[in-house]
Amino acid sequence: MLPVIVAYVVGLKLFGLNAVVCDGACTGARNSTPGLNAIVAQSGSSVAAVPYPVTYALTTVLALIGGYLAMVLS
Repeated sequence: MLPVIVAYVVGLKLFGLNAVVCDGACTGARNSTPGLNAIVAQSGSSVAAVPYPVTYALTTVLALIGGYLAMVLS
């Protein structure tokens, strides 16, 4: 939970992003489609869906590379 909170605060304070955009990016980073649906329903806007696919794809690729490296190095 701590990395998501840190990413959210960095997005808000350091990058000056909108709270809904930060929520969408954080749910994408956690690969959580139900979380995105909850944010879209709660906010009444689909703006949270804009950063979602970027962070979703990035974390998926990094998880695959990390798993492969862990397998090779062990």
